[in-house]
Amino acid sequence: MDAGLAALVGAAVGSLATIGAAWVNGRATARSQFDQWRRQHRRDAYANYLGALHD
Repeated sequence: MDAGLAALVGAAVGSLATIGAAWVNGRATARSQFDQWRRQHRRDAYANYLGALHD
């Protein structure tokens, strides 16, 4: 394998690895934000319920 082809294959593998890492990181961030959103809505619902019970 000549040096030019090796460099091309190396660049392709590196870019695929970078895209894969970005995708995994994006999915983890989206899941974390969704979990935070869900916790906040539960917190609000419980606060409203307890406020109604208190009144």
